[in-house]
Amino acid sequence: MRIEAKAAVALIWTNFRGALLAGLSVIALTSCGGGDDSSSCPFSAPPPRINSYPPTVATAGYHYGYGVGAAYTCWFIPLFVTMTCGDIVWVQLPAGASTGWTGFSWTPQSNQANTDVPFVIATEPDICGRQARQSWTVHVYAPPVIESFTAERAFIHPGESTVLTAVFQGGGQIEGLGPLTSGVSVATPVLSTPTTFTLIVTNSAGAQVRQTLTVEMPPTVISTNPVNEATEVPVNGVLFLRFSKEMDSATITPSTFLLKDGSNKLVSGTVTVTAAGDVATFAPARFLGYLTPYTAIITNGVRDARGNSMVADYE
Repeated sequence: MRIEAKAAVALIWTNFRGALLAGLSVIALTSCGGGDDSSSCPFSAPPPRINSYPPTVATAGYHYGYGVGAAYTCWFIPLFVTMTCGDIVWVQLPAGASTGWTGFSWTPQSNQANTDVPFVIATEPDICGRQARQSWTVHVYAPPVIESFTAERAFIHPGESTVLTAVFQGGGQIEGLGPLTSGVSVATPVLSTPTTFTLIVTNSAGAQVRQTLTVEMPPTVISTNPVNEATEVPVNGVLFLRFSKEMDSATITPSTFLLKDGSNKLVSGTVTVTAAGDVATFAPARFLGYLTPYTAIITNGVRDARGNSMVADYE
């Protein structure tokens, strides 16, 4: 309830006191007539009004609510003053609607899709018995639906593209690719990294559903330290390498991250992987030899977090 108290006019108090003195047992304040005819109300009260406008579309299975803004003149008897009230009478609402004094909440059912549902509300009567009414019809749309969202090849190599196809009900678009028609394929651009595409389907009431699809790629080594062909490397150095994506750390071990000397003998050491899963290190167990060439190898036995292995060993 919204209340804006203001002093009643002196005439109201005079008449009220006169009625008490006359011994009247009942004072009727609702005999001034209905509607918005302000001339029928001796208290100079403005006519009741509903200031808000309801949404006229909804979606089956989705929330529909309307917070009503209304005003009418009412009495606050203990202080004999008039106030601005805003309570609403729910004249006609669909089954299942939850109401309050100034709004309601409703979720249309699936069997109400593609139907029109009537609503009628009114203000409480003002001090002269007048009410403001509001009626409207809500068209209930069927919800948006995604039936499938697939890639012709969900695993590609860098520099390749693939074709995406979606089957849905509603208006569809793929973020970054634009609008599309249900069942009609669209090609992706050439991709250099694993890419996630998002399909968005919207109905005429603005309700949306989303589904993502990731086009996978094999992991690759994108940088190393020391770099390839580096010289004058510290004999007590640690080798670092960064992958193109998060890796399965359990697959990165001394059996898949190798270091060999110039005689092709394995160098013992400790392999670790960062918490993010994209950086691995090899720490030799002892100092490396001076003026000695070494070769680091990452085998295709390493796998990313989704189980994809590298295409080939990396040296």
